[in-house]
Amino acid sequence: MRPLLLALFICLSTNAAVQENIQLSLGMLNASFSENPSSLEDSNSEPASGTSSVIAMDIQYNFIRTMKKNFFASISFPLIGSSGSAIYRLASGIDIFWADGLNGNYNVTKGEDSINYYPKMRYFWGGSIGANYLVYSTQTATKSDILADIGAHAGLIYNFSKKYEFKGKFSFSRGVGVATSTMLMQVFGGVIYYF
Repeated sequence: MRPLLLALFICLSTNAAVQENIQLSLGMLNASFSENPSSLEDSNSEPASGTSSVIAMDIQYNFIRTMKKNFFASISFPLIGSSGSAIYRLASGIDIFWADGLNGNYNVTKGEDSINYYPKMRYFWGGSIGANYLVYSTQTATKSDILADIGAHAGLIYNFSKKYEFKGKFSFSRGVGVATSTMLMQVFGGVIYYF
């Protein structure tokens, strides 16, 4: 009921603002890859397959925000990786909030009246497209590939103050590159800071 009243107040107000934020998360990127046989230089060699896992940092900025949706850009990069492994990811996508959840903190002002709304718990799902740079090791060499991917994600956000929130997110994507095909899984937990 509260989001409905806030939506009505926003529609009738002259100054409604979603607070800007930046999201910093720490988590795991795991890419299961297999080389495309057509990309091998030596026709006698077998295509390699395996996994490349890293502990990574993810930075996300929402560049368009509506009452129920965020359109975002994000970058993920490795902090700690297994020997010869690295995954870098640039992505853009959408978060869609459901179940009584607006997408963030709102400040609404009309004349001398104002409402500050800080939703406690929100759930979201969405999709993304991205570009990846994958470094992986085979038995004979360390190789790299550039991939395009498409994926889906889901998560939750818990508000614990006016300026900070906790965010948990799980995502899965399928990538295709010049030399490899991948399945990328990401699990991140982090902090949202409102400025």
